[in-house]
Amino acid sequence: MQGRKLWAFYPPGPPPPGVRLLPAADGAESIGFVAPPAAQWFAEVRPQLDRCSSPCYEIVQQVGEIVFVPAGWWHCVLNIDAETVAFTENVITDGNVASAADEFARAGDVETAALLLDLERAAHKGSAETR
Repeated sequence: MQGRKLWAFYPPGPPPPGVRLLPAADGAESIGFVAPPAAQWFAEVRPQLDRCSSPCYEIVQQVGEIVFVPAGWWHCVLNIDAETVAFTENVITDGNVASAADEFARAGDVETAALLLDLERAAHKGSAETR
């Protein structure tokens, strides 16, 4: 891994400044969002924000460091160095498997959603049998 990254985090809730939610056609939950590219957000949006009133956390990720983004947190990432290589991974745990299945289903991947829910049921059944 190489290169540094600038991260901005916003807690779950309303979208951060510069980000607009796309409403669902039926008035239900949002179906996504529109945001400027990271370089544009950091160059144009972030400087306009009052650091005292904006619930933003910023860090610079150094080479070799790991950053964990909790579920639901808005984040924007900018490569600081010209050559940046990174590895990303999403994690599904007991605590977020139902919401992950919902996300897959809403994206049209009902097969993966069903598989996740089946695995969750099997895990709960197995843990109940070992008690």
